Amino acid sequence: MRKFPDSLIKPVKAMLSGVAGDASLEIELCSFALNGEEVDTSIRLEGIAIPSVSLASLKGLAFQFPVNPEPGYIDGSIYIEHAHHPVDIHHLSFAGSIVSVRGMLVFEHEGLDDYANTPFNLTVPVQSDGA
Repeated sequence: MRKFPDSLIKPVKAMLSGVAGDASLEIELCSFALNGEEVDTSIRLEGIAIPSVSLASLKGLAFQFPVNPEPGYIDGSIYIEHAHHPVDIHHLSFAGSIVSVRGMLVFEHEGLDDYANTPFNLTVPVQSDGA
């Protein structure tokens, strides 16, 4: 397995939405070139069990999550080269209008060009439709 060029995964901004106990987080990424094609994608996370979608309420809080298929996992994906690839999220932390995300891009599931699963850490500005 080849190492995925994780330096290509650069966050632009994130949007937190939903309701307490069932939130969603979309992390918009900078466009990048992969294998001669332009990739315009985001990391989409659904079913996040957090107590609020208000950034003021989440400030200073951190959360750990199990990996799919364990109960409490976050349903995550990234769309690259005509396939949705799973994204396992291990940790989310909130610092005002910034969210930090730790996880794994799971490329081995759909077989993205023989790339290995790739850990990542992102810190990105976040907005919320829950104030």
